[in-house]
Amino acid sequence: MPRRLRGATTRIRHNSTSEEIASKRRRTRALRPIPPGTEAFDLLFGIREDSESTNNHLKSLLVNRRARSTGLLRQSINLRAYQILTNIKALIAHMIATGESLPQFFGNWRPPSRT
Repeated sequence: MPRRLRGATTRIRHNSTSEEIASKRRRTRALRPIPPGTEAFDLLFGIREDSESTNNHLKSLLVNRRARSTGLLRQSINLRAYQILTNIKALIAHMIATGESLPQFFGNWRPPSRT
């Protein structure tokens, strides 16, 4: 950038032109009036809900992203089983990473060696 333009201020149009709309390249997809990392952005967009993230991860593990069970009770059982499995995997990963013993969760059980 030329030295004379360093620290310069510019104005950028945020609305799309008719040509951009016709080509389905809306300006607002690539340019945000409130940039990420600012306090206003955090207030507007926040973080993703834990339940939404959990459900998306569960769906990613299913064939065609669809449950193989029908009915509220069966799907609730599948969800609980997924949550238990995820928690056990997290505990085992923590135990492997830190070498910490977790007898309050597993008794004297230890995961198989990774050889």
